Amino acid sequence: MVTISRVGVLLLVVVALWLRIERLDELPVAVSSDESVDVVDAFHISTSGNYPLYEDHGRPEPLYVLLVSAASGLFGHTVWSARVVTALAGVLTIPLMYWAMRQCLWGRPTAVREAASLLAAVVIAVCISHVALSRAIYRGVLQPSFMLLCIGWLARGMRLGRRRDFVLAGVSLCGALYSYTAAYVLPLALPVVAVQVMVARRAVWRRWLGRFALMAATMVALMLPLALFYVDRPAGVVGRANELNPGTTTFLGAGQLEALARQFFISGDINPQYNVAQVPLIDPLFQ
Repeated sequence: MVTISRVGVLLLVVVALWLRIERLDELPVAVSSDESVDVVDAFHISTSGNYPLYEDHGRPEPLYVLLVSAASGLFGHTVWSARVVTALAGVLTIPLMYWAMRQCLWGRPTAVREAASLLAAVVIAVCISHVALSRAIYRGVLQPSFMLLCIGWLARGMRLGRRRDFVLAGVSLCGALYSYTAAYVLPLALPVVAVQVMVARRAVWRRWLGRFALMAATMVALMLPLALFYVDRPAGVVGRANELNPGTTTFLGAGQLEALARQFFISGDINPQYNVAQVPLIDPLFQ
């Protein structure tokens, strides 16, 4: 069963790769303003070696732009080189989804674990919205991969009790935080997991608490540069998020729930590249 599911994942990767790189230099037909900023920054880095830091409405998400600049240096300053990083990151999500699900369902029967993990990978491989985002110049595409790595290593560490798994979970969590600002809420899940351990494994909670502390210490150490930058220029870290949510003082302020429902179920994203109802590449690819 394990061999069959792994062959299935390999076939899924081939399908996902085709869906994400076919006519990549032609579709989508244009870029949004956010994407153009990332392209300009990547071009600047690849030609000058200097990383731009914005004092106002900053984008403290360096990993994606650095990867795009590396691709530009390797393949030249083309549309394809600017988009291939996102496409490959989208493909990488498929095997990571399979792996993370296997770690989370390790206590289940082999057939159930493999079938559920393979099904999760299938969903991501052919998910129209994920295909669309994987073909755009979208820095947020790195976040799911790092989240899956964090979940997988944490679940593996909870099962085996190895400290290195918790360290790798902390490193992966930092990867998500350096990838996209929306990941800043992820550390809030750690206290919930810690409380669950104290309740469900009271006999050994002190041992698990030390491993969670190791994971947290890894995250704090790696996030220190960003924390120091925030102390010096707060707008350079959260300015972009504040710009998108003017006047909002709570996590979901007045009208936020309605706007959230409208974006997910009615109107979609304002950028056509991220809006499945408007994206101009799905029909040709699936046909």
